[in-house]
Amino acid sequence: MRAIHLAILVLLPTTLARAASPEEAYIAARDRAIGDIKRTEKTLSPEAWSKKQDVATTDLLARLKSVIGEISLPGLPATAKLNNDTLSASDEGFGKLDGLLFATEDYRTSAVVTTEGLLKRWLTAHRNWWKGLPNPPVGADAALKSTEFYTQGLSADAQVVKFADLPVGATTGSTRTHALLAARTQDMSPRLPDEFYISVARDGRVIILNARVATPITPIAACDVLKSATEKRIQAFDESSRKNVMKGGDYADTIDKLRMRGDAEYLKCFAERASGEPFYEKAVAEARALIDAFTGARAN
Repeated sequence: MRAIHLAILVLLPTTLARAASPEEAYIAARDRAIGDIKRTEKTLSPEAWSKKQDVATTDLLARLKSVIGEISLPGLPATAKLNNDTLSASDEGFGKLDGLLFATEDYRTSAVVTTEGLLKRWLTAHRNWWKGLPNPPVGADAALKSTEFYTQGLSADAQVVKFADLPVGATTGSTRTHALLAARTQDMSPRLPDEFYISVARDGRVIILNARVATPITPIAACDVLKSATEKRIQAFDESSRKNVMKGGDYADTIDKLRMRGDAEYLKCFAERASGEPFYEKAVAEARALIDAFTGARAN
């Protein structure tokens, strides 16, 4: 009898599997759905395949709501959507951050809510998401200050460009708060920022707010000098290339490198000098007000 009892004890760990947490169950369901969508993309009609994806995203939305729990963001609609709303790797926006998306009708103000656990999983999965290009840092603190995180996690069709960090300070009950001035682009870096990206972590959740900047952001003269210098370098190279009949890939690559170098110089200048500009303190105050209004976590 003793031997039988010992045998049962040995078998128990293998026969009684630990129940998956709601977060683990969501991740497993998401991965199954992505695999299913991939397998049926070429075998189903476009209508049937689209309907299949709709059914899957509806299920994932319900699962994600159970993971994140009830949440109300003042100033934003109560109805949440799935932020990572496409399950096909061939679709634009595939692989966005797992979270609930709350947005105004015009999407000028929106918030994505996720959990610390889901954020950690997503950052680990995205450490090599872009081959040969910078990816978000794996650590949450560094990631929430990086443009790569906001581009991959929230912006489906444009690159997020950071102009300056904003010292919004701590917020009531939060473990992490950060804000930055940014803009989105599909080509060259914009001249001025026009958006806030604000993250507030508390109670195991991470709220990421995106809103338009109302404070007038004025150009910084010293940085504009750098931008003008870049345009002159590009123009000089273009004129030289025409004389030497230099076109094709080498020409385009050199133009791109000149623009990227110029953008980096301009953004570095803006980040270094922004705090001394008249708009800066007003922008910080506006970001703090947004934190108060939309997340309920008062900035101290």
